[in-house]
Amino acid sequence: MKGALQVLLAVSIGLVCACGRGPETTGRVVVPQLQVADDAAWTGAQGETDFPVAQVGKASIPASRLRRALAAEPARDPRVVLDALIDRELAAQAAVGGLDPNLEVEANRLVWERALVKHLVDDLFQSGYGTEDVPRAHLEALFAQPAIWARFNHPRLFDVQDYQWICCDGRPAACNQPEVQACFAEGQAAMAAVYQALSLARPDPEDLPFLIERYQASAPRLAYQEYNFAYDEERGIQRGRVLFDDAVVATVVQTGAGNLAQPVRSQYGWHVLFVRSSVAPERRDLEDPDVRREIAETFRARLQQMRFLEFLATLVGTDRLMVLKAYFQDRPAPPGRPAYDVEIYLDSLKEAVDSATSDQEDEPI
Repeated sequence: MKGALQVLLAVSIGLVCACGRGPETTGRVVVPQLQVADDAAWTGAQGETDFPVAQVGKASIPASRLRRALAAEPARDPRVVLDALIDRELAAQAAVGGLDPNLEVEANRLVWERALVKHLVDDLFQSGYGTEDVPRAHLEALFAQPAIWARFNHPRLFDVQDYQWICCDGRPAACNQPEVQACFAEGQAAMAAVYQALSLARPDPEDLPFLIERYQASAPRLAYQEYNFAYDEERGIQRGRVLFDDAVVATVVQTGAGNLAQPVRSQYGWHVLFVRSSVAPERRDLEDPDVRREIAETFRARLQQMRFLEFLATLVGTDRLMVLKAYFQDRPAPPGRPAYDVEIYLDSLKEAVDSATSDQEDEPI
């Protein structure tokens, strides 16, 4: 990490040098050492009156830095903005800790601090963080969520597109009425015609929702619906909270994926069913390497965030930042003593926020 970081800093320094005003000047700001100190060379404080709003380890965060951050994101909660500044400060200090203390460079502080943070984040959480590096505990936390567990543990799943002719609500008392029986009789002929037309045209399944009006000329009650259902092949029953008509389910199971079924009568009316897909049943757990890989790839962004928050907790503890308090509310805190002490000066924070708000209000429209 140290060697790559030095290369990155060298590139950053080159960019700074290229911004000089001419051959008579280097355009550089001299920084004696890349080391953390509570002075303007590190903190960026603007004069003696630039009071601190927080202390992070050896260095403070000056009010001017907070005001700039608030100006960039005026709609955000000032405490959240301060938390983000503390996050970055911690990352910068952690990155500097990995440098050769005898390394002497000349650079603009903002350039090399951002370079440090960028490299640390990339090395620990992005390009240097592959699927094989995800801790088992993180995978277990995701796998325990019902929706994710069900992705790898489910009966056969069917995805159905349903052209339907509905006559009643399925209750015998309502469906046995003469006018409803006449609807069923009319629907039988109409849906046979729809089936014949679909069989000849063989439209793309994605076009089925848009063809309703074409077929409603001969089938005025025609409607369209899409749905999924789970089917336990061993027991021969539906699974899930929503259960569909048995005749419809039996037709779907017998038809198979990619096929159009002949009209079938349900307790509600008539249906012409297209089985868009059929997913085979699965019973897999985290011992399956493909399961671990798929979870890691699918939830990479969330896993990166989890890794970052747990890394941040080793630096500052779990009770100093709002985001860490929320994350570790139901998780055990990392062992050991945090590397840095953080203290927030509430009075100074309020004064800096009030000042930033006043500056925004005074700006001309």
